[in-house]
Amino acid sequence: MDHRTVTLKNGQKVVLVDREQLRFKRHGRMFGLPDHLVAFKRVKLPTAPVKFSGSKNRTIKYPILGNDQYGDCYEADALHCIQTWTGNVGTEVQFDLRAVINEYLQLSGGDNGLSDDDVFPHWRGPGFQGHRILDEMTVDPADAAAIRLAMYLFCGASYTCSLLSGWLNATDPGTIWDANMGRPDPSAGHAMHLSGYDATAQAGQLQAGYFEDETWAIDPPIRLTPAGIRASDPEITVQFSLEMFGADGIAPHNGMSYEQLATLWVQLGGANLPPSPFPPAPGPTPVPPVPPGPPSSGITLLLPPGLPPGTYTVGPSGAPSVDPAQVLKIVDELLALFNIPPLAWPMSMRSRLLTVGQIPWGKVLQIIALVMAAIQGGLTPDKLAALMAQILAILTGQ
Repeated sequence: MDHRTVTLKNGQKVVLVDREQLRFKRHGRMFGLPDHLVAFKRVKLPTAPVKFSGSKNRTIKYPILGNDQYGDCYEADALHCIQTWTGNVGTEVQFDLRAVINEYLQLSGGDNGLSDDDVFPHWRGPGFQGHRILDEMTVDPADAAAIRLAMYLFCGASYTCSLLSGWLNATDPGTIWDANMGRPDPSAGHAMHLSGYDATAQAGQLQAGYFEDETWAIDPPIRLTPAGIRASDPEITVQFSLEMFGADGIAPHNGMSYEQLATLWVQLGGANLPPSPFPPAPGPTPVPPVPPGPPSSGITLLLPPGLPPGTYTVGPSGAPSVDPAQVLKIVDELLALFNIPPLAWPMSMRSRLLTVGQIPWGKVLQIIALVMAAIQGGLTPDKLAALMAQILAILTGQ
């Protein structure tokens, strides 16, 4: 198939394909937000940050991958997605150019370009250079908020379009592609990776923010405005890949787990995904039970403010009980003696603690013994969590 070869301002040759070949035709599943579909109003969605850098502030690089000689932009787009996923988890994967071109020529039956019917079954099956996805969805290209949320949740997106005529003359690093730069050219079809965005209100034509558009190894990348996307006969897809996750099943780019993102994927229109292949997170290390403390009648602990080094006295007192807030303060002051930060009680736990009523001194001393035993054994984050659970159980009588 004949493709259009264009020489950019810097002398770089690039190959473009027919726009219709890139168009998504296979199904109508689309990433949906509550504003789009009434059924999704039950879904509690995360809030996308104002800025997102899938390129890790340009530390991930996106080579041209043969698109200066062949119409393989759709494969380059897929490989750039893979580089974003792997680069956020660890070191971005690098691809052998000859292997990339050979895969493209075999998949396209020669230098014939690729369609979505070529790309997505291959990506879900053997995978591009062996890198597979589990599913994909289209995203409404007219809804910049939907695009940003999809990118934040699933670490980038793919973008196919007809390039506007003026865009081919605006390829300097960091240049702007906006809607007022000519008409979309159906002979200038192109596929690109959206790696990040900045939705901060900017001056002038960037007042609606921009997306970072990875193409032709331009670095810093093209700054693509939401209006520019809408004007370019666009389609945007987002993919679900296991390569977004570390060995612990957490996606470093947003801190969410496989289970959380898989649930959102289905709620937002995607296909059902398999159970998590990642090992479950280890539970808190149990703290050995502590024998009951001394009888509560007439026993108190005298703790000077700030707990400076010294000797503290346990002696008789007329007060039979103490407020739970004071118990928490006693625990934190004991920890401070050993340079351990105060316990970060979850709000739900703290609410329960502050409603249990007065605490007998016997329970207070039992808690003190528990804290001291935990300190002597070394306090890891898991042990701290277990300590808080055991304190709560003692105070609530569970």
